Amino acid sequence: MKALRYLVFLIISISLMPLCYGQCNVGIEFSQKKKSEANFSIYLKPEKGLRNVQVQLVDLYEGKVIKDKGMDFLSERLTVEIFKDVKPSLYYIYIKFEGCDKKGLGGVSGFKVGDE
Repeated sequence: MKALRYLVFLIISISLMPLCYGQCNVGIEFSQKKKSEANFSIYLKPEKGLRNVQVQLVDLYEGKVIKDKGMDFLSERLTVEIFKDVKPSLYYIYIKFEGCDKKGLGGVSGFKVGDE
């Protein structure tokens, strides 16, 4: 009987996996804007609304998280200034939101801000 319950639980879990993956497979655009010679802002624009968002900006030259921001909600197709006062360097963005593990933005080698 326990084996049957386990089998039913396993079948239900496996059948729900694509639904969970679909909510995490969200396109998120990022961009930057120069504010002054050594001062930039980074913007995010998700293709759908996200809840309980945690965003980290990692400086790849320093090898550490330099900015961390949490938001209750990030609106669909709305560009939001997520980080201000960003200095020129090479960065990577980690974003985590409700029901999903970390997603990386910036490609394998990161993205360049400024003329660094």
